[in-house]
Amino acid sequence: LRTWVLNEVKKAGFNPVLADTLITCESGWNPLAKHWNPPTPTRPGTWDAGLWQINDVHGMSQEERLDPYKNTEMAIELLKSKRSWNHWVCFKG
Repeated sequence: LRTWVLNEVKKAGFNPVLADTLITCESGWNPLAKHWNPPTPTRPGTWDAGLWQINDVHGMSQEERLDPYKNTEMAIELLKSKRSWNHWVCFKG
């Protein structure tokens, strides 16, 4: 799985070493990882799920986000659309 993910990241033109570090921090490479983001005064609570901890605001079902291949495809789409790693807490930290 790790080889496939990092190859997809590299094919998309992004740094696979950074992706490896980010996924290790976000989910520990656990495709079933979940994290609850409690509500704040300005937004409802949300769930992050999967290898890349994709948030439910991105329009994927939890089942899709727990699929490591679909999760990776979404992460690459986010990287391509924003040209930024700032979607992830571990990158900001």
